[in-house]
Parts: sequence; structure tokens; C-alpha cells
Amino acid sequence: MILWWTGEPPLEEQRFVALARTADRVILDSATYSRPLAQFQRQIAFLQAASP
Repeated sequence: MILWWTGEPPLEEQRFVALARTADRVILDSATYSRPLAQFQRQIAFLQAASP
């Protein structure tokens, strides 16, 4: 399953965490990020921690 999320993902919300854990691929659409670099760093840390 591919999870394609538009906008800044709610990393702390259980619905996002559950979807990300079941997905084979996570695509984060960053077109509307207010601080792209900071958000990317936060997402990388989150996804690495969520990986099995």
C-alpha cells in the first residue's frame, strides 16, 4: 500500500501513525510546507523510529 499525504502530516496523531506503519511506501507532498527543511528532518526521524 502507498500512503500519499498532502500537506504537513500529523506525526503525533494515531491515525497517521497507523497508516504509515501499514504502508509499503510513504509519499509526503511538501508543496505547502511552511518550513520544508525542518519538516523533512522531523519526518525522517519519525519514519526511522517507526520502521521495524
